[in-house]
Amino acid sequence: MNKLSNISAQTWIIIFLVIINLGTLGFMLSNKPLVPFTERPLQNQKDRAHRYMQNKLNFNEEQNTLFREYQQEHFRFMTQTRNEIIIKKHELYEILPNDENAQELIEQKAKELGILYSTQELSTYKHINKIKGVCKPEQLEDMQIMMNRMIFQSDHQQPRRRMNNSQNNNNRRFNN
Repeated sequence: MNKLSNISAQTWIIIFLVIINLGTLGFMLSNKPLVPFTERPLQNQKDRAHRYMQNKLNFNEEQNTLFREYQQEHFRFMTQTRNEIIIKKHELYEILPNDENAQELIEQKAKELGILYSTQELSTYKHINKIKGVCKPEQLEDMQIMMNRMIFQSDHQQPRRRMNNSQNNNNRRFNN
């Protein structure tokens, strides 16, 4: 009787563990990995941005052409600036604190990094204004809502999946 009870308990434990494993596998396969936006391939970013704008704003052919041109120009500049930032960061962190002019070099490299980050922000601002210039008056309100969402996402580097859950709160924050 005791042996039969142990077999029954073991069977239920095995069934329970199999169900947990299947549930875990299902969860892992159904969810996309949380990859930061900046680590996605550049072409994928361009295509997603274009599809998003096309779906939300219903750009005509002329608007699509202008958007693509502005987008390519902006992505080229941002890629170049990001590469410069990486180089400057390497230069900054290679400075040994024991060097005679270490403090001056550190401050100089930090200022150079600040200028590059500022340049990126200004470029993004100009890019957004160019895109707004492409929009028709009836598209501008939707464009502003999208820009607020994109700006909020890039400032906090939140994955898109989580962003969708809190969009209403973010819209209230920016539209007040």
